[in-house]
Amino acid sequence: FVKTHQNKPTKCLLPFRSTSHADALPSHSYGWPKPSSLKSTYRRHGFDEDDLKGYRKTRRAQLNRFLRNNWMPLTISIVIFAIVLIVRGQYPKLKTDTDDTPTNDANIDLTPFDDSFKLPMHPDLFNHNYPPFLSSMKLSESQKKKVWNSRAKAVARAFSHAWEGYVDFAWGKDELNPRSKTGKNGMGMGLMIVDSLDSAWLINKTIYERSYNWITKEQGLIRSLGALLSSYHLSKEVALLKEAVGLAEQLLPAFTSSLSGVPFNSINFQTGKPNGDQRNISTAAALSLQLEFKYLTHITNDPKFWNAVQNASNHCLIILVPKQVDISKPKFIDEDFNLGRDSGGYYEYLVKQSLLTKNSETFFAQQSLLLRSDPSNLLYVRGIQGPFAKGIKTDQMDQSTCSMGAILALSATKGLYLAEELAQTCYEMFHQTVTGLAPTKVLPKDVERMLRLGHSSVKAPIALENVRTVADGKYNLDFQPEMNEGSSSLLGPEALETFFVLFRVTGDEKYREWGWRIFRSMEQWAKVPSGGYSGLTNATRMPPTQNDKMESFLMAATFKYLYLLFADASILPLDQYAFNRGAHPLPVFQVRGDLKPKLLWL
Repeated sequence: FVKTHQNKPTKCLLPFRSTSHADALPSHSYGWPKPSSLKSTYRRHGFDEDDLKGYRKTRRAQLNRFLRNNWMPLTISIVIFAIVLIVRGQYPKLKTDTDDTPTNDANIDLTPFDDSFKLPMHPDLFNHNYPPFLSSMKLSESQKKKVWNSRAKAVARAFSHAWEGYVDFAWGKDELNPRSKTGKNGMGMGLMIVDSLDSAWLINKTIYERSYNWITKEQGLIRSLGALLSSYHLSKEVALLKEAVGLAEQLLPAFTSSLSGVPFNSINFQTGKPNGDQRNISTAAALSLQLEFKYLTHITNDPKFWNAVQNASNHCLIILVPKQVDISKPKFIDEDFNLGRDSGGYYEYLVKQSLLTKNSETFFAQQSLLLRSDPSNLLYVRGIQGPFAKGIKTDQMDQSTCSMGAILALSATKGLYLAEELAQTCYEMFHQTVTGLAPTKVLPKDVERMLRLGHSSVKAPIALENVRTVADGKYNLDFQPEMNEGSSSLLGPEALETFFVLFRVTGDEKYREWGWRIFRSMEQWAKVPSGGYSGLTNATRMPPTQNDKMESFLMAATFKYLYLLFADASILPLDQYAFNRGAHPLPVFQVRGDLKPKLLWL
């Protein structure tokens, strides 16, 4: 077994490798050495010295052994996989009955539908860069949900940006002046914190926690009753209910100290008496605590709150109300009719208190004067200066009137077509403005006709198809802004409330798209880089000038309606909640039988 070459011995390599005990070297009985004695003499480098089988310990050798032992199942698996790929290539649109997501979801770029990270941008780019409607592309339900969730998060970022400016420059004050980086007090009650408390609970829990801690520590401050009750319902924090009851007790003398039951506009909390000689109060303010006091009676079982506001309601029920009511008599002062801030809230409270108590009360439907614009045939609500019969008809429309769309949509099915038309008009107030933000008041151009609605005309719907679509970039086509203060923009929530309600009622996503365009305009023109948002002194001119004032309703109502418009519709469903005029949601309830005999009714 040993050969010599040049007188040098060499090892003889074995002609085979042992792979099993059956193939092992012959027994030593035939003259062979024992297997253990061959380990160091006859095996090449690389064999497993601890295994008598002689397996190599390299990964390549292990892979080769695996393939040799499992080639059949591996071949079958590869064939099946190849067949599946071929079938999918020939029928790419095959899907299960329960899967509504197309196979090319990942191939669609969704970034054009949310460009909020790029705002503000150069004015020329913004004014010619209108975001596409989701309906312009064939998107699956999962893609649409992804887009709207992204837009809801954009509103949440804006809410946090406004809050950061308030914390940095105006903490504890009622208002923020974002450009001058100062705070301002009107009533000295931390209005921004309290008024936005329930919005913070919905949008950002961290902000809510800080607001709640401040409210519970600052004793003796006057609160927003609606915000406290709404926040109590959402968070179940008993401390907020105690604050609400204490505030209601302080507000109660405004009703009980009035001989007529119509509340005073303001009272001294120390004495419970009215501040100064108060003869008149706006019709909206006369009914301003209906929802809050009635809900408070529901949760405390104390009828005094319900009866106080119901007594005021019993004196204030007519079809079309003027802006003022005489407290002492009581009677309406027959001058100045409109559906703006002073009297529009009157109808809102009538509708929403009926919704709050699950239609336990009678609702008297309102009527109004309507007119149409040229050329788009938009519906406008006009006002009257002076007595109803002899007053001067005014063709201007306040942006605050846009909240009537939500009221009509909530009140009755037959009012839905009017709500949709009014919503279209309110959107055009934004759409036909160069900044995309509506002025406070507008004057319709070339009034085509004036229509006064009566019982007969209510039965005949005004066809929405008669309203013409206005192309992007057509500014001031149907209206012109009122000069002076009428051209300013306060970033109010009225139109957004109507869009939110109509989307929930009809499911038409155009209302969401309108809201997104308004939000983009706010990000472009109203956002202050150091924190906060500012209204505009003139929304109809470029470049717009900011008025250095962030109202408390921006965080309490405007951002709340935007967030709810984009977020999932299961949040605060309209059949379970009624929103008061301050956008604070209160849960609907059925008046308990044992409480009914103690309450005043219409």
